[in-house]
Amino acid sequence: EKPEIYLSAEDQQEAQRWKGSLNIGGRPILAIHSSGRTNRKLLTHLEWWRVFKKLKNDFFIVQVGHYRDQWIPAHRHVLFPASLTKTLRILSVADVFFGPDSGLMHAATALNRPCVILHNESEGGDYFLPALSDEGRGI
Repeated sequence: EKPEIYLSAEDQQEAQRWKGSLNIGGRPILAIHSSGRTNRKLLTHLEWWRVFKKLKNDFFIVQVGHYRDQWIPAHRHVLFPASLTKTLRILSVADVFFGPDSGLMHAATALNRPCVILHNESEGGDYFLPALSDEGRGI
């Protein structure tokens, strides 16, 4: 059975309030986590700039994670030591999660958010993606 995270009604309201405070211009929210469990860099800083440049007009990009993670270009940064509750609220209103296999990826899938998961070649060609949302596909 797939794990699920339930937010309280208050947390759901706070998440919607936060989303409403953003000047997103109707764009979907893309939550990006730049590092995984080993804190390795999956993309270089230049590659993250290319991702941002390519997606910035179509998505409102929010970086989530730890303040020691690789900094990436984004419209907004919400990095720990922000509370985990605040991060879960943000993930709950994100339209898509983009990042490596990490705790935040598992949280996003448990919140039933669509995910695009990054992995490098050293992790092997066949890759198991646990707890994908119902629409999830490995590519």
